[in-house]
Amino acid sequence: MCAFTSVQNVRPGDKLLRIDALETRHASWGGIYAALHSKPGGVRHLLLERNGIQLKVPATVTAF
Repeated sequence: MCAFTSVQNVRPGDKLLRIDALETRHASWGGIYAALHSKPGGVRHLLLERNGIQLKVPATVTAF
């Protein structure tokens, strides 16, 4: 099951740059998975890039 069944303000084509303090550029899939992990209701802060612009998006964990 995916950590985020839907995240408001995330669009197809967005690049995930960071999850909280974890930079995803050189992170393993296991590291990314661990950074997303939380109990339902937990919040992860995502840094995205869309069309060359960086956006900060809060993402509430809905299931894991």
